Amino acid sequence: MMTLRKKNKFLLIAGLMLFCPTFSLAQTNNSESASSNVTKPSAVTETNTKPVIKPDPVAYDLLKEAHDARQVWPVDFSGFNAEVVFNDNGKVIVGKLSYEQKSGVVLNVGEIDPESKTWLVNQLNSLLSHRRGGDFAKRDGANPITFGDDDKSPIGRLVILNDALKSSYRVRDGKVVDVTRTIAGERFTISVLETTPVENGKYLPHHFTVTYFDAKTGALKRTESFSDTHSKVSDIWFPTQRRVIRADNGVITARVIEIRNPQVKTTPN
Repeated sequence: MMTLRKKNKFLLIAGLMLFCPTFSLAQTNNSESASSNVTKPSAVTETNTKPVIKPDPVAYDLLKEAHDARQVWPVDFSGFNAEVVFNDNGKVIVGKLSYEQKSGVVLNVGEIDPESKTWLVNQLNSLLSHRRGGDFAKRDGANPITFGDDDKSPIGRLVILNDALKSSYRVRDGKVVDVTRTIAGERFTISVLETTPVENGKYLPHHFTVTYFDAKTGALKRTESFSDTHSKVSDIWFPTQRRVIRADNGVITARVIEIRNPQVKTTPN
């Protein structure tokens, strides 16, 4: 059974991967891919006993186009301060939020139990950090990307990352609409149900589900349904609310995070 500490780390890693193809497991160890300077990957092999996987440039381009269609923070955006209201399955907690691109979330809230605070900080980091831009070639693009079987699925075209997390994507209409990864004995699939279109052909996530399975047996473990809303303030799209409904072991819980009155931080000269 996963300890609380390991579970929280897993939830943070999984959260950062939501709509964030620029995030990789290597980032948790503060390391970079040795192939970070290439624009497209060459055929690689992890060990001498494994077959060489030849990357497919068409699959690479399809996934890169979907990656680049995400709405991200402006290049000169350093962070912001805001009020936060957290409804923890009926208990309302208010506080202050400070977010910086380099250091993440700092939270100052009222009385709250440790598990709920950890969950809240992880969700805020996921919600805000996925908006960071990044060089596709230095993250997912550093893997030998290929197509999976063309199963004509209405979900989208299957793209295989061929990485340590057994990651796969489905792409439809120029967007990532399905992500599957395996971490710490669990396989999870993110299914994007609805997005919010913004200017210049970009989009923001609006409604998606995350389904967790036992990696060995395939048994369903739990599900989570996310609804995100955004609004434009001073030409920047800010998240205003995240609602998470979780079904786990026969129990339904609901948590809502509201971000109010965001104030952009100024970059020191």
